[in-house]
Amino acid sequence: MLVCVVVILATLPVAIPVLVIHDPRIAMALSRGLALLTLFACGSLLGRYSGGSAWKSGASVTAIGVALIFVIRALGGYGGAR
Repeated sequence: MLVCVVVILATLPVAIPVLVIHDPRIAMALSRGLALLTLFACGSLLGRYSGGSAWKSGASVTAIGVALIFVIRALGGYGGAR
């Protein structure tokens, strides 16, 4: 049950813009921004917990997220209404 709650809490902030905003381009951009912000926060917490630099760890995890967004877009993933 705890895993279910954690998954819902992790995906809800990213899904809300898609559910609320009617323009797909704005909704996806906001969703990606919130996802990257969440990645930075989690990476920062991981860096602090492991005794490393919170900024470096947060930036590293965010850079991986940005790279994944570029790969998804290059492979024809959803980039907004065309």
